Amino acid sequence: MAAAEGRDVDLWAHAVHGVGVMLRSLGRLGEALTTLEAAVDRLPAGVSPRLVADLHQVLAFVYCARGDLDRSARATDKALRLAAPPDEVAMTATSGAPMA
Repeated sequence: MAAAEGRDVDLWAHAVHGVGVMLRSLGRLGEALTTLEAAVDRLPAGVSPRLVADLHQVLAFVYCARGDLDRSARATDKALRLAAPPDEVAMTATSGAPMA
């Protein structure tokens, strides 16, 4: 109920992610694309960056499955940039060890 009412933005992102994965798995790529594009275009404030990255990654897979490799690459790049905060990336690059 909280997600439907917009009170729990992370729960909302999880729900949309699940719907996107389900539609993709069923081969309903047009519906998956519409759902995921609408979600990333209308993300509520406060969604965890890692959940936003998850949405972009599923969107990238759908683009790829539809043969749109340029958009797939852009969505993958966005997902990767969101998945790890810049300070963690910088520490990994300088220390050579991944952050725990």
